Amino acid sequence: MNANCTPTQVRRYATRPHNQPAPATRTYGPATDIVENDNNVTLILDLPGIAPADISIKMVEGVLTVKARRERSKDGENKPRFVRHERIFGDFERTFRLPRTVDATGIKARFKHGSLHITAPKTDQAKARTIEIAGE
Repeated sequence: MNANCTPTQVRRYATRPHNQPAPATRTYGPATDIVENDNNVTLILDLPGIAPADISIKMVEGVLTVKARRERSKDGENKPRFVRHERIFGDFERTFRLPRTVDATGIKARFKHGSLHITAPKTDQAKARTIEIAGE
């Protein structure tokens, strides 16, 4: 909520009926961490409730794209009556421009406990190395 909201806007937000969906301005995109070390660039995306078969990963010209769909759970023939509806469902697409130092042919992905880990190895030229100094 914006700190510059008027009292009317604050009341409207605070009194939104609990059975209405979240405001349409919210978009769905998973939280992502990007970690880099000497050997790899790793992306970690939070994707709880999504099956690995519903995730697509592509790398084209240095841009990694992750697409997935989060389905609303089906409750047999009984349509659920939401008391509060905050989770977001549907399609999403996230793109990440990876550094040129990444070896696109070596990218690997694994899915564990609702998190997608994508590891992109760096090329040998990009890896840090120690240079010894020759004596006289």
